[in-house]
Amino acid sequence: MRPDPAASPPHHPPHVPALIPHQGPPPEGLWAAPLHIVARRLAHPGGWLYQWPGFYAEADFQGDTAWLRLGPGRVRLRLWVDGTAWPDTVTSAPGLHRLQGLTPGRQRLRVEVLGEYRDGPRLFGGLWLPAGAHAWAPAPRTRQMEFIGDSHTVGYGNTADQLVCSDEEVWHRTDPTLAYGPQLAARFDADYRLTAISGRGVVRNHDGHAAPTLPEVWDQGLADPASPRDESPAWRPQVLVLALGTNDFSTPLRPGERWPSRATLQADYRHHYAALLATLRARHPQALQVVWANEHFDGEIQAQALAVVQQRQAAGDERVHFLPISGLAMSGCRWHPSSADHREVAAQLVQLLDDVAGVWG
Repeated sequence: MRPDPAASPPHHPPHVPALIPHQGPPPEGLWAAPLHIVARRLAHPGGWLYQWPGFYAEADFQGDTAWLRLGPGRVRLRLWVDGTAWPDTVTSAPGLHRLQGLTPGRQRLRVEVLGEYRDGPRLFGGLWLPAGAHAWAPAPRTRQMEFIGDSHTVGYGNTADQLVCSDEEVWHRTDPTLAYGPQLAARFDADYRLTAISGRGVVRNHDGHAAPTLPEVWDQGLADPASPRDESPAWRPQVLVLALGTNDFSTPLRPGERWPSRATLQADYRHHYAALLATLRARHPQALQVVWANEHFDGEIQAQALAVVQQRQAAGDERVHFLPISGLAMSGCRWHPSSADHREVAAQLVQLLDDVAGVWG
């Protein structure tokens, strides 16, 4: 049985950086520091609800004392302090958590959420400082990028050194920060969003699984069609990268699915994918759109995604590009892209963006 961190917190020597669950009543005089957050989220009395992968929050503050407030539910976190990564933390203890190991002076903090949370949203309650402390929200980056896709965009099982993984191993080996999107964003010093859910497709989910498809939830605050839409006017990405189709085409059609043939599934995919690109064009008229696909599954995904881009180009959209990707080892959990594969995809996207004029306005 896994120990309850709230009941028996692990011992951390005082000099070792760690996130320690606070015991007892909260210190008096704490106040919430301003934060830089771009992820889709919903306001909550206790902070922000989030569910899409790749959530991160940043803050600058003065002093060697600070706490994070977390909600219920197990989460994996990575903290960066002044560019140095602290050991990853897994916790299910709600409430305040003290940042042990800070040194006096001005600090730049980045909190990254690892893993994927298809089981439901989590609550981030912010950074809390003692009375008299000073804090500043870092200025938003001038460049913004959004990555829309499935498990290949999430970073599903990307740090594994094996193909066969249990669900628990997948959770521990999924690192969205090492997926191609955040790597590409880091190359261009851009803020980013990952709008991706493992197992979802354009019109058909993996193996015909009944759940909302990605186009049915992509603009919601949570990965749930019942949640409010996210329409932040501050989010105006210059680059949109999409990779969808693996779940539509990676398994045979099952009896009872609504497509009588593979050809009708392909036509439905092309229609709805093109509609998604058109909706994104209306929402973000300034953005460069890049659709990429790999050559697996007999090239079906690549051929159908290319046809979608050609359809949009024929309709007059000159700001949409197709990038075929080949040669990925797919050695992550359950035959997913490895960290090295993600680096390769990011490198090819860098080359494409460098070759296109006027990407950043």
